[in-house]
Amino acid sequence: MSVLPDTPELHEEPVLAVEVLNLIALYFYCLDMRQTAYSYIGRALRIALVDGMHTRIPADLLGEKLAERCANIWWTAYVLDRTLSSAVGAPTSVQDEDIKAYLAPPQQSSQRNATLSLHVRLSRLISQILNELYSADGSLEASYLSKIRSLLRRLAEIAEELEGTINFKFKSSLDTLSKGATHLRLLYHQCIILAIRPLLLCLLQERLKSLQDGTGMQDLTGSIRDLLQTCADSAAKTLAILCALAENNMLDNFLPFDLEFTSSAASVLIILDDILRIVPVGASVKRRGNKILLDMKQRGSVPAQLRQSELDRLNRLAKRLWERFPAAMYGTKTKHLQDREAHSRTSAPSADQMKNISGADRAVSIANYHNSASGREQEAVVSHTRILTSPVQTHGTTPLDLISPDLAEQFELSQDHMLFVADQLNADADDALFLSNLDFGASGSASGSGSNWLWSMS
Repeated sequence: MSVLPDTPELHEEPVLAVEVLNLIALYFYCLDMRQTAYSYIGRALRIALVDGMHTRIPADLLGEKLAERCANIWWTAYVLDRTLSSAVGAPTSVQDEDIKAYLAPPQQSSQRNATLSLHVRLSRLISQILNELYSADGSLEASYLSKIRSLLRRLAEIAEELEGTINFKFKSSLDTLSKGATHLRLLYHQCIILAIRPLLLCLLQERLKSLQDGTGMQDLTGSIRDLLQTCADSAAKTLAILCALAENNMLDNFLPFDLEFTSSAASVLIILDDILRIVPVGASVKRRGNKILLDMKQRGSVPAQLRQSELDRLNRLAKRLWERFPAAMYGTKTKHLQDREAHSRTSAPSADQMKNISGADRAVSIANYHNSASGREQEAVVSHTRILTSPVQTHGTTPLDLISPDLAEQFELSQDHMLFVADQLNADADDALFLSNLDFGASGSASGSGSNWLWSMS
C-alpha cells in the first residue's frame, strides 16, 4: 500500500486507478476488513464518476475495446459498492438513476457477460432494498408492506429471467453447479433475506421486550407468517447450495462471498427457530451452516472461525433466553417441539396450481387458504407447524434436508411463490394493523449508534 500513488496521481490514469482500487477493496474485504474495503471502493467510484465511466461511453470515439473495459470496470465497482454497503450498514454511494453505463442484455451475451449483467441486476435490487426498506433509526416504516409487495413482484420478474438465462447459458449439469450460476442463485436468495430481515429483527425486539415485561407477543397474521417462512426457505436453500459446493470442493475460502452467504442464512434460521420460535427448522438444516464453516476453517479461513464463534454465541444466548424465561408462560416451547414432528399445517397452493390462477381466481384461492387456516390459528400448535421445505409446495414434497440429484430442480427459483406471497399481503387487511404495533424507532431500542445491526448484511 505504500507504493499506491496519491489521489492527484491516480486521476492521471483513471482507468488503471479504478481497476487497482477495485482490487484493493476486494482484498481488504477478503481479510474481513470491511470498513477499509468500503473506503477504497468509495475512492474507486469517485474517480470513475469524475472520468465519466458511469455514462454510456461512445465506442466510435474511444474504441470498442476501451469502451468495453471502462464498462466492465464501472460495473465491477458498482457491484462491490452495493455488496460492501450492505456489509457495513452504510447507504450506497451512487444513485441508480444517475447511471447510464452500457450493460448488455443477458440473453444476447456470452456466459461471462450474462453473469455480469444478472449480477448487476441483483445488486441493483439490493440497492433498492437498502434504500426503501431500511431506515437510519432502525424502525419499521409504515410503508413497509406496500414496498415489500412491490419488491416481491420484482423478485418474481428477476427469478423468471434468472432461470431462463441459467437454463440457456448453463445447459450442462456441470454448468448448473458452476460458480457463476450458483452465485446468482445465492445472491437472489440473499435479496429475499435482506428484504424480509427488517421485519424479522423488529419481531426479535418485540420478543425480547415481551419476555422482559412478562407479556405475550401479538399473534402473527397468516401472510406475515408466510413472509417469514419465505425468508426461512431462502436461508435453507442458501445452505443447501453451499453444501453442494462444499461436497464438490468448490467453496471459496479466500473470497468472502460464500462465507457471508453462510453467516447470513445461518443466523436467520437461528433467530426464526431458536429465539422467535415462529418457523420450525430441522436440526440437519441448521447443521449445514456449521459444516460449511468447519470446511472453510480447515482450509485456513480465519474469518470463518470468527463467524463460527458468532453463531455459537447466538445459539448460547438463545438457550439461555429460554432457560431464563420458561416457555410454559406462553404455551410455546412444548407446542413448538411437537410441531417439528407434526408437520400438519395446510399448505398454500403449489407453484403448478398458481400457474393456472390469475385475477379473481387468485383472490379466491388466497381467501380459501386463509379461511381454512383461520380456525386453527387460534390454537398455539398451529402457529408453529409449518415445516421447512421448498417454497409453497409444503405438502407431499421432499424437504430440503435431502439433496435432490437434479440440482437445477433443487435450486429452482419460484416466481409463482413470490407473486403468491405478494398477493397474500395485498389481501390481508390485518397486516397493516399488526405492523403498526411494531414501533421500535420511537422507543429508541434500535436507534442511535447501534442502528447498523439493522443495516448490515451478515
